[in-house]
Amino acid sequence: MNELFGVSMNLIAGICLAVTTLILLGVAFIAWRNPVMFKMGLRNIPRRKAQTALIIVGLMLSPLIMSAAFGTGDTLTTSVTSEVYSILGEADEWVTWDAEKDPRPLDEQVIPLDRVEQWKTKFAGDPDIEAIVPLQRESLPVLNTRTKLNEPSARIVGYRTSDAEALGGLKDSAGRAVSLTGNEIAINKDLAEEIDGKVGDTLQVFYKGLPREFVVKAVVPSSVLSGAIDPSSAAGGAVSCETVVELTGRGQAADAVIISNTGGVKAGMARSDVVVDKLEAEFAGSPYEVAPLKKNLVNFAELIGSAFTTIFVVFGLFSISAGVLLIFLIFVMLAAERKPEMGIARAVGAKRRQLVESFLAEGMGYDLGSAVVGLVAGMGVTYAMVEVIKIFAGDNLGLNLTVTFTARSLVVAFCLGVIATFLMVFASSW
Repeated sequence: MNELFGVSMNLIAGICLAVTTLILLGVAFIAWRNPVMFKMGLRNIPRRKAQTALIIVGLMLSPLIMSAAFGTGDTLTTSVTSEVYSILGEADEWVTWDAEKDPRPLDEQVIPLDRVEQWKTKFAGDPDIEAIVPLQRESLPVLNTRTKLNEPSARIVGYRTSDAEALGGLKDSAGRAVSLTGNEIAINKDLAEEIDGKVGDTLQVFYKGLPREFVVKAVVPSSVLSGAIDPSSAAGGAVSCETVVELTGRGQAADAVIISNTGGVKAGMARSDVVVDKLEAEFAGSPYEVAPLKKNLVNFAELIGSAFTTIFVVFGLFSISAGVLLIFLIFVMLAAERKPEMGIARAVGAKRRQLVESFLAEGMGYDLGSAVVGLVAGMGVTYAMVEVIKIFAGDNLGLNLTVTFTARSLVVAFCLGVIATFLMVFASSW
C-alpha cells in the first residue's frame, strides 16, 4: 500500500517519524532540565502495577486500530500483487485490436503474424523490450466428460512453442516442460478446480456450438501461457498453435500479442511507460492498441489495499475519538487521586509547570507502553480479520491471502498512536 487518502505513505511515514522524534526529544529535555520531577512522575508506573496495566489497555485503542488497518491493507495489496506477478510472469504489456479505431467484425480483429515479425525485427536490439509473443485466444465452454462438471467461459490459448520460450515456456507444477500436439490440452489449476480435471480426462470444448474432444495432458500453474489473464478470470487452458488455428480458422494471425520488458518479472514493470510510448509511436495509423497490463493490475491491487485501509481508518476514527475522551478522563482521575501529593510538592516549592512536567513524564511512559501493546494487538486483529475473510469470501476472491506487515506501515501505526496519545496527555496534564 503506497497511498492513504491520496497522500504518499512515504511522506506520511516521514512526517510521523519527525513528529515522534520531536516529542521524544522534548521529553528528554524535560528529564535533563528537571530530573527530580521527571523521576517522581515515572515512579508511579511500577508502584501501581494493576493500575498501570489498566491504563495501558485503555490507551492502546489508537495504535491497535491503526496497525490493524494498515496490516489488513498490506495483506490485501501484497496478496493481489503476488497473484498478478504469478499469473503474468514476465508479460508486461498487452497488444490487441482497437475496435474504436476500426470496428470490423470480431473474426477479423486479428494481428497478422507477418506484422508481428516486423515488430520483432524492429525491436530486436531495443534495451527495453525483451520478447514479443503472439497468441490466439478464445473464451469457450468446457465440459469434463468424466465428472460432468463444466466451465462456461474458459480461456483457451494457442501459440508457437518457440515464441513462448521467451516467457519461460509452458511448464507443469513440477517445472517440467509441456509440449502439446493434436487433441492434447494443458489445463491450469483454476480450470482443473472448476471441472475437477485430472491428467487423462477427456474434455469437450465447444466452439460455435460444436464440440471437440481434447485429452488432458497436464495440469499446469495458472499463468498467461495457460489462459489466465488476471486473478478474476484465471480458468483456462493451452493447446498447440496448429490446433487453435484449425479450430478458429483464422490462419496465421494473432488475437493478442504479449510484450515482455527487460528486467524480469517485477523490475521490468518499471519500463512500462517507456515501452508503451515506443509501441504507440509504432502503431500510429494502425488499428492496434497497447495496454500496460501488469502495471494496471498492480495499481488496482494498490487501490484495493488503500481503499480498505481508508474505510477502516475512517470508521476507526469514531472509536479513536472515544479513546481520546478516555485518555483525558484517566488523567483527570489520576490528578484527583494525587491531590495530597501535589499539595505537598507545592508546599515545598514545586511550581505548577513542574507538576505538569511530572504528569507528562508519567503519561509518556503509559504512551510508549500502550503504543507497543496496541501495535502487537493490532497485528493479532489483522490475523483474525484475514481468517474471517478467508472463511466468508476466500473462494469468491480467488486469492491466497497471506498476512503481511510492511515495516513502513508498522512505523506509521506506532508513531500515530504515540502522537495521538501524547497530545491528549499533554492537554490533560496542563
